[in-house]
Amino acid sequence: MKKKCMQNGRSMIEMLGVLAIIGILTVGGFNLVMKAQTHQKINEVTDNLTTLARKVRVVARDYTGAAGSLNSYVNTGRAFPDSLEYSSSGFTDRNDITYDIQYISEGGAILFVIGVSGLTTEMCMNMVNANYGNKATSGFVGMSIGDADITAAATAIQAGTANNVAIPPATITLDKAATLCTDGVAMYFAFR
Repeated sequence: MKKKCMQNGRSMIEMLGVLAIIGILTVGGFNLVMKAQTHQKINEVTDNLTTLARKVRVVARDYTGAAGSLNSYVNTGRAFPDSLEYSSSGFTDRNDITYDIQYISEGGAILFVIGVSGLTTEMCMNMVNANYGNKATSGFVGMSIGDADITAAATAIQAGTANNVAIPPATITLDKAATLCTDGVAMYFAFR
């Protein structure tokens, strides 16, 4: 009598198909996680900037010192988001984005500029498109991308003529932002 041979298991082709499907799902899932992390960082930086601007605007009204860094004054008044850490050179978030606050004397009006550095290209592009309000609502005067330093940025924003400056309601076009936004670029935001 012949014994019947029972075949249990899967063929090699079936196993390779399953592994290919798992690989595709893994790569797709990994990309989704990376995109979600990037968007979370962008939202965090934008939130830190707007919260910092709102809090600094309140304490800057009482500032009587000379033009220059407001970092120590803001730290003393605890006028910064809890997610930022203070050092003598400014404030840093957990993504190593640095925020530097400078007071600029402008004919008796209070103008402070927040420099945000260490941004990625994607963060910069998204921050160009964010709505920061206007002079009446948030005190937002304008933004500048990639100036040499915070004083040059304040001068460019006040003049409003440079191609790297946006003064509400005008914005920086996406084509121009794509040219200006590079990894590590600094952006400057002026408020009254």
